Amino acid sequence: MKTTNNVNAIAANEAKAKINQDNYVFIDVRNEEGVNDQNSILGSVNIPLVSLESAMDKTSAHFNSIFESNKNFVFYCQGGGMSAKAAQRAVELGLQNVYNLTGGYMAWSN
Repeated sequence: MKTTNNVNAIAANEAKAKINQDNYVFIDVRNEEGVNDQNSILGSVNIPLVSLESAMDKTSAHFNSIFESNKNFVFYCQGGGMSAKAAQRAVELGLQNVYNLTGGYMAWSN
């Protein structure tokens, strides 16, 4: 794993080995149209990039309790660029154990 700005990069083959582990959460940061058009990783949570900050804010009505866990968070999108931004923002907001899926869903599905 390579670290950039406190975000760990995780390759698709390594992520696939972790998908069924209880201590990993996969977060798809694409919007609903992107998920519907391109499919997603089975068992992942869809939190679009535009909703990430409110999903992580405990005072928000849109807070997602998944962020209270001490899990490892693997962010992904179609190609990895948008999820890299999401993962970096999550770290800036105080989330730990953050990973970006290198190559995104395209790498996963190949």
